Amino acid sequence: MPFEEGPADPPGVGAILTSGGSEVTFRFIPTASSGSTHYKQTTTLGGRRFLLSFSWNQRRSVWALDISNTAGDLLLAGASLVPGASVLAGHLHDDRLPQGVLTVLDSQGRGSAPGVQDMGRNRPFQLLWIPGVV
Repeated sequence: MPFEEGPADPPGVGAILTSGGSEVTFRFIPTASSGSTHYKQTTTLGGRRFLLSFSWNQRRSVWALDISNTAGDLLLAGASLVPGASVLAGHLHDDRLPQGVLTVLDSQGRGSAPGVQDMGRNRPFQLLWIPGVV
């Protein structure tokens, strides 16, 4: 499957200070569901391009994420997108995956997982990438 070109450096770059006083860079990853319950996009994480496949699981009321490399090899399947939980946790030993934290930010403090219309640019839930943090 051919990859569609996306922005090499998505907007929304920022930095936060940790409790130890060091600065950690983060980036919001724009997602473009446009109301669709299944969509794919290419995204650069850790200097490498990946295919992110988003699927709405209606039975569980949760977004699921698959990550593939540019060769089309499935690297991670069915990870639930819930605020505060790193999608990559438990897969840090796999150097084919980006090294860092990929999580969902609940920008409105709802205390729940994003609904079918809640993920994406200008929505209450944003995909957040923190490179190099494990």
